[in-house]
Amino acid sequence: MTAKRSLNAAPPLRRAIAVVGALAAFMTIFTAASAFPAFAQTIKGGAVGAKPGAFKGLSKNSNEPIDITSERLTVYDAKKVAVFTGKVRAVQGDTTLRTTELHVFYKGSANPLGTAPDADRVADAEGQTAPSPEGGEGGGDAAQNPASQLTKIEAKGNVVIVNGENQSSRGDHLLYDVETQLVTMTGNVLITSDKDQTTKGDTAVYDMTKETVTVRGDVLLSKGKEQSAHSDWAIYDVPGELVTVGGNVVLTQGQNVLKGNKLVVDLASGQSRFENTGDASANNRIRALFMPNEGGKGKSSKGDSGEDEDGGPMQLIPRSN
Repeated sequence: MTAKRSLNAAPPLRRAIAVVGALAAFMTIFTAASAFPAFAQTIKGGAVGAKPGAFKGLSKNSNEPIDITSERLTVYDAKKVAVFTGKVRAVQGDTTLRTTELHVFYKGSANPLGTAPDADRVADAEGQTAPSPEGGEGGGDAAQNPASQLTKIEAKGNVVIVNGENQSSRGDHLLYDVETQLVTMTGNVLITSDKDQTTKGDTAVYDMTKETVTVRGDVLLSKGKEQSAHSDWAIYDVPGELVTVGGNVVLTQGQNVLKGNKLVVDLASGQSRFENTGDASANNRIRALFMPNEGGKGKSSKGDSGEDEDGGPMQLIPRSN
């Protein structure tokens, strides 16, 4: 039976939490997904302000310490995993991660805990603060550069990430894979902002290398009760400032409806277009339904190009002037 030792805020425990301190980069990165409602608003013709704020400085890792609280911390040296359980809460700056369990996997011959490899360590880690890599205690490569030892971070159960801009991401499970540079949230994904904007889907993935955010599976982008977009998937290319929504796209604003196979929105130019990626059969043709305005001043029409009777395109993005 593997021996278990009690840790009471000793330097080895601080070194252990220093490894978990690499969560700082992870939390900064995944906060980006909270900006999805901002571009959802853009697609549906809401007020377009500045570029999505949560995407600023995606590649910059914060030097702020990360404060992790939980009811229990168990470190399995042989398996190279540290497990926080019981009302886990991790805070870095204005970003907070809450979950039922938090698993941190590491590798390398350098033991981040300074213990024998066959010993499991258990601690009541409530209130412990993980320092930034520069402030790690003790010797060894892991203590000096914990991020280099991480392989993945996994949050299980009721995962919630909230930042100071009143944007939040929720899901059942979250995985940060260091090798692939992918952050994946799955299970009843819900991303919201304080401007009544929401994004729902089965999965949300942030690709750190390509700087793209992808939501898949019965995707719903909405702003309030009047504006929404349904699709099979949606992709936000951050550096390209391009939004692509595809797969049975249904764009709704009030009683006006636009249907197509793929919608592409260029945030830089403010231009948007529906594309037909299939053949010219009736099932793949673009279709629009515009209802008259109140007082009979509007026009209604059905067309294949998304244009009304005056030839003007449906205004997906408001003009800036």
